Amino acid sequence: MAYNASSGSRNFGDIKFEDDTDTQLDWSADSIAFKTNDVTRFVIDNDGIGVATSPSAPLHVYKAATSQKHTPDELLRLEQKDEGVDMSAGHGPALTFYVGETGGSDHGGSIAVVREAEGDADSAAAMSFYTAGDDSAPTEKARITSTGKFGIGTAAPTHELTVAGAISGSSTLKVVGAAQFGSTIAASGSITAGTSFVIGSADMSEADLEKLDGITGGTVIANKAVVVDGSKNIATLGTVGCGAITSTGASTYGSLAGGAISGSSTLKVVGAAQFGSTIAASGSITTRDDILPFSDNTKNLGSAAKRWANIYTGDLHLKNERGDWTVVEEEEYLSLRNNKTGKRYKLSMEEID
Repeated sequence: MAYNASSGSRNFGDIKFEDDTDTQLDWSADSIAFKTNDVTRFVIDNDGIGVATSPSAPLHVYKAATSQKHTPDELLRLEQKDEGVDMSAGHGPALTFYVGETGGSDHGGSIAVVREAEGDADSAAAMSFYTAGDDSAPTEKARITSTGKFGIGTAAPTHELTVAGAISGSSTLKVVGAAQFGSTIAASGSITAGTSFVIGSADMSEADLEKLDGITGGTVIANKAVVVDGSKNIATLGTVGCGAITSTGASTYGSLAGGAISGSSTLKVVGAAQFGSTIAASGSITTRDDILPFSDNTKNLGSAAKRWANIYTGDLHLKNERGDWTVVEEEEYLSLRNNKTGKRYKLSMEEID
């Protein structure tokens, strides 16, 4: 094939194909342009290599935008073709990045599109992102699967976003739909719900929740049932309306100042209960076991100012530091038994009108 040299200085000239003058090498100062159909396809100059344009970077690829096109334009293709080899999961083309290091460079990361299946006929592919630490080989840190699931810290995401590790943020985490947490939720600020919280099968509405206050340093706030101080002790307790309250273990509290506690069902305590002041009951107090004073021979049943009208009992046992007696009801009389000596005495009684 013959070439023609176009007019120009001795050092610079264009080269054209004799049979197709629109296909040529166009030489100019510090630049070579490759043309077909008299359109520049490839340029090499001092700034780099340009595809369809004069380069503004070491490699510059250009293509004019197409109107009314709703799919991305292909500007660069990396292709890996099966030419008779057995491919496995993980095969695929990659872009590799090298970062500067003393005296040279080191492999800093890659972006790869890899096969997900072992079989040659299955071309499902994922996009993987690799980064490297100092003096170490890059490892995969994130992946987008062929089904659109995004995994951070895992190559096998099970949901649209799967994160293996802690997540932190400086703004709001908003979930449209249900959210499930497999462990404890620790919040340094408020937790706000649009309507209610469901704990197990119990639904706590906004009206219920607004009666509970957080740690307030002991400051009493209106319409708050519980106020907790800075040591997480209950500082004040207002009126609480509730159903059954059941305690299955010991509880330790700091100072507790309480108003009225009302309920529509049973207050049940499994274990000992201690009350530091008066228990006022508008109805009967029924016990399945003994009622005992806190210490022996130090507390009274009633007082000089407030006495019981009637006492209904079986045998009456009397004991102090001097004597130990039991009043026994016989069928026709009363008897006294001296528990120290075992002797019994019949009380003589005279019938009156």
